[in-house]
Amino acid sequence: MSHWPGVDRAADRTMVEALRGGDRSVPPLICDTYCARLYDYAHASVRDDAAAATVVQDTMIAAKSHIQALAHPERLHSWLYAIARGEALYRLGTRDVRSASRPPSLEPPEDDDVARERTMVRDALAALRPRDRELLRLYGPHRLGTHELAVTLDRPERQVPALLRTARADFTDTVRALIVARTGRTECGPLSELLDESGGGPLTPALRRRLVRHIDDCSVCGDQCRVSTDALLPLMPIAEPPPDLKDRAMTAMFDPDAVAYRARVAHRVGAQLRRDGNPRRPELAGRPPWRTLAAAATVSLLVGLLLGMRYGGTPVAADGVPPGPAEILAPGSSAPRGGPGAQTGPQAVGSPTATPSAGGTPRAVATPTRRPGERPAESPGPTDPEPVTGTLSVSPTGDVPLGAEQTSITVTLTATGAPVAWSASGSASISSTGGTASPGSPSTVTVSVTRDADGGSASATFTSTGGGGTVTLTWPAEPPSTPPASGPA
Repeated sequence: MSHWPGVDRAADRTMVEALRGGDRSVPPLICDTYCARLYDYAHASVRDDAAAATVVQDTMIAAKSHIQALAHPERLHSWLYAIARGEALYRLGTRDVRSASRPPSLEPPEDDDVARERTMVRDALAALRPRDRELLRLYGPHRLGTHELAVTLDRPERQVPALLRTARADFTDTVRALIVARTGRTECGPLSELLDESGGGPLTPALRRRLVRHIDDCSVCGDQCRVSTDALLPLMPIAEPPPDLKDRAMTAMFDPDAVAYRARVAHRVGAQLRRDGNPRRPELAGRPPWRTLAAAATVSLLVGLLLGMRYGGTPVAADGVPPGPAEILAPGSSAPRGGPGAQTGPQAVGSPTATPSAGGTPRAVATPTRRPGERPAESPGPTDPEPVTGTLSVSPTGDVPLGAEQTSITVTLTATGAPVAWSASGSASISSTGGTASPGSPSTVTVSVTRDADGGSASATFTSTGGGGTVTLTWPAEPPSTPPASGPA
């Protein structure tokens, strides 16, 4: 059962407004409220302790960098979940956003009653579709409502209730099937025969459907399988965060040596934000590349068939295998760019290519590089995209003489071309030691000094991957005070 601190919309709004004002006491409060729950959510997706911690760390970096973009400060809760979801997808790369369904064993675990219930919940969740598992985790332990689920999953709010009903129904049916399969064999002869027919294997989707039909038609098994979904969801296993998770997130947000890393994270997340500040759903993130290639091949095949019909049928290769659609060239068309024999697109060396015959009709001359039914080779996982280079201008810079009794100035940081993460340090007092300036939304920082009578100077240096500058505040020594004239003795 989760033991996370409560979430309050009014408190979220207050934290967002304070963070926008540069209050450095706010990030620790946000970490205290959200790091542990975001870790559990990320861990359920990436299934790795270090990767889940990185998702939380990068979510905090992105939230601090783009806090001005959040249109509804009271919805910080769902906004952070949506960012974390995108970061989990990014970390997974070519793997599915959540691990695939795993049919559970039908053998009952040898535990006490509470442990058996927890094992039942865990096994039932593992057998569900990834989308349903994610929905139930967000709805159950994380207590997200309909609107928050819509924001997190980037789904129309009207679709969420139906998706949730489907997930709950599948979870309930899976639990019911597991109960009778593990404990009801001795009570029901037809059930025992059904399980014997299955060969004692795991609870596959087909076997689950047969068991659910049996439960609905059998009074003995039906009475045994009265399940309360709401009572079982709190038993969902929760990932315990590492003890240094908050320290790691705080270091990532403020460490001067992590400026370049923060810039990459801010750029990656910023590219996915809509006008209301909510991230778009990465449609293809986490999908195995062969699915994308298969979809592209289907479109290409249709184009090839149309071309074949237009130009008199499909040419046949030397071994009798029809060439792929990319090999069919219209009469009179040129070879692919790059000269004769050049390969274009994802084709590998040895892929079928088209060469014109004496009559001008294209003819395939090579054999396919892949056997029928063989999956295309998967591409490597993603790497950090090179961010668009932004530049940072600092104004003013150089020596700035202070006026009489003046103790501070305002420095403006302006980004051009792309958001720029910056940090500041120096002998002067600086109101903010780090942040992100965005094009059209400059950052302002107050630099102040404590003057002494002897005069002096203090400086503040602003650095980033896109430039920076130093401003030095100077003030003269105060003139010695003139003692009052003495009167006559």
